[in-house]
Amino acid sequence: MDDVRITRLGDGREIAYRVMSNTDGPMLLHTSSPTFPMEMLVEDPMYERFLLTLGQFGRLVLFDKPGTGASDPFDSDRGYFEQLEEAYLAVMDAIGVPAAWLVVAASWTTTALLASNHRDRLLGAVIFNPVDPAAGPKLDLAAEDQHDHLQRVAPGRTNDPAYRDWFSRARRMGASGAQTRSFYEAAVDSGSRIAAGLTPMHDAPPVLLIRRRDAADNAGELFWKHIFPDAECLTIEGADSVIEAHDAGLVAELMASFITGAPIAAPVERQLVAVLFTDLVDSTPTAAAAGDAGWRSTLDRYEATMHRSIERHHGVVVKHTGDGALATFPSGSEALAAALGLRAATRDLNLEVRTGIHVGEVEQRGDDIGGIAVHLAARVTAEAEPGEIIVTLTVSLSSLGGGHKFRPRGARILKGFEQPWELFAVQLNEN
Repeated sequence: MDDVRITRLGDGREIAYRVMSNTDGPMLLHTSSPTFPMEMLVEDPMYERFLLTLGQFGRLVLFDKPGTGASDPFDSDRGYFEQLEEAYLAVMDAIGVPAAWLVVAASWTTTALLASNHRDRLLGAVIFNPVDPAAGPKLDLAAEDQHDHLQRVAPGRTNDPAYRDWFSRARRMGASGAQTRSFYEAAVDSGSRIAAGLTPMHDAPPVLLIRRRDAADNAGELFWKHIFPDAECLTIEGADSVIEAHDAGLVAELMASFITGAPIAAPVERQLVAVLFTDLVDSTPTAAAAGDAGWRSTLDRYEATMHRSIERHHGVVVKHTGDGALATFPSGSEALAAALGLRAATRDLNLEVRTGIHVGEVEQRGDDIGGIAVHLAARVTAEAEPGEIIVTLTVSLSSLGGGHKFRPRGARILKGFEQPWELFAVQLNEN
């Protein structure tokens, strides 16, 4: 990333920052949570979507907090959030703007400090999932703890191998294990002390975006309701505590609507998912041979098997399509596992299915989905022979390391698409 710039704090320590967009509008200052370096954020497609979307509404600037990424270590003899406050001001000064919006996740402590000490430098703040500053994340950097941590903070992406790899690399590049523990200890100590001394603030209340979670996970609510009693709060659906969830683009649009004061124009929620179509082969002749009662019984068993296979692998049945179904999954690997399970179970019923899978963005339309990815998955399914599972290149790439093997089927011109698509057949272990 050759556009990273450096500014300095009063004691000479360096703070690394990057101007992500120069769109006309207010300055938007963003730091990641917890210790991920800014240079890693765009390597995750969901975080990149969040940043690119937000950058359409103002001058978006990222920086590495003291003690993380390319910035110098924090001073262990001073309060951590006071140093973070100084870093915010230093970046504003380096850019040459008098005031900025803060766009942050989890922590509201710096917002409170700026509102209290430098009200003229704070245009406002949008805080995603505010937490109790005294709690701090209980994250051990041992590799065996990562799965449990991701299940808690990003259940919607836990089964995505590319995300798990990105998450691990971002942690390693942000700070060492010892540095990270020191960072969290300093943040908890500083946050607890600041929170204890703050009185309710009625000026410049932030906007809060909170995912709907269990009450046990909302420990931060008591704090921000006390400190910012006039804060505007929007609750959105989902279990992921991280910004880089599948609806990251929608989160950015909602933030932008508060920052600009203009409601977003009925946004269509877009999500990156694995789209699966499955279809029974020769169902009409089979139904005729079995008779109405027999076929109804077989079809009921097939549909029950299909739902179990899809739900077992965290999929959602969007709708039935004749004797098949359209389903979505959080990752290509989950869709592949469901397709293999369904194929085996369907064969036990003396039936055959053809299946097509593609990973791409879909538009949520009420209980249905639409978009190019859906049409493409349907065309891919039509290329499958009885018993085959055909996937696009995006599926094969996104499921690397998952143990699946693929046989090239070549580039195909699919109906409705001008450009050829590389297709692959999943290699099956036949007994």
